[in-house]
Amino acid sequence: MCGLGGYGRLSAFRANRGELIAVDHYLRAPGAARPTCSRSIRRRASILRDALYQGLKAERGPLAAAVPGAVAGLYWTQRNLGRLPWRRVVEPAIAAARAGLEVTWALYMKLAENEQSLRADPATSAIFFPQGRLPHPAAR
Repeated sequence: MCGLGGYGRLSAFRANRGELIAVDHYLRAPGAARPTCSRSIRRRASILRDALYQGLKAERGPLAAAVPGAVAGLYWTQRNLGRLPWRRVVEPAIAAARAGLEVTWALYMKLAENEQSLRADPATSAIFFPQGRLPHPAAR
């Protein structure tokens, strides 16, 4: 999940100061997440048992998703190190988002695998299932 919807790490060198800067814009847990939602990764059996016990909170739903840190990290970097205004920097990304996302076979398979839970919420269903059905993958 490296990218705008995930996390990133960035290194920059300020030549005028001889300074190397590292920006780690990793994922964050949702605000409502608590340690009881998921247990230590070192104990896989415990994680699975706890996830099942708690209605799969650590596996599905809003508490399972991490809050992407990429945009915040890139924004900080632009504000502190950049030369162009933020609006100009993000114009190409806004245009790409408006054009829409190509449905790859990998995305199609994930949507099909999670169709039941995605359809449970009408707003989510409207986003992922235009015209009420799975979108067709792009032909390659």
